[in-house]
Amino acid sequence: MRRSWFIAAIVLGVVAIAGAALIMRSTEDDNGQPSATTWADSVCTSLSTWRSSITALADVSGETLTPESLREKLDDAESATAQLVSELKGLGPPDLEAGGELKQKLNGVADGFEGNFNSLKVQAEAALEADSPTEFIQALALIAPDYELTLNQLEVNIARLVGSDVPEDTKAELEAAFSGAASCQQLEADS
Repeated sequence: MRRSWFIAAIVLGVVAIAGAALIMRSTEDDNGQPSATTWADSVCTSLSTWRSSITALADVSGETLTPESLREKLDDAESATAQLVSELKGLGPPDLEAGGELKQKLNGVADGFEGNFNSLKVQAEAALEADSPTEFIQALALIAPDYELTLNQLEVNIARLVGSDVPEDTKAELEAAFSGAASCQQLEADS
């Protein structure tokens, strides 16, 4: 009796793995590249997750922002930014004529987010070195425009990807992919 359960469990496991492989295969073409929609959805999912983490920097939810709580928020945001860069750079090119070019642009987008965050982090760390609570608040106020600019880069960078200098049929497919992907629609709604 035990043996038949064990065999059934193995068979179910193999079926589950095969099913997952078929699902993955259905979103990729013969060369293993994700469809434009799958690629756009992955980009927007990563950006949405990152945006939530970065937005948390400004959320103090009724508590007083202290240098210690700012340090924790910066550490969380730094981890989220590193994850974003890793995810974006880890995406292969989409299954489009100009997929390689789009992949390079996406790598540039990832580098841009990392650079913007690092600049923001340097400014926030300067606030951590303030000698008084007043200086701390003043230093944080100076960061606000750069913080807002960092968040606005989401829309700008997606627009750059969609508006890339690629053949018109590729551009049309890319526009459809970004406008049709659920995570991209949610990211736009949250903006």
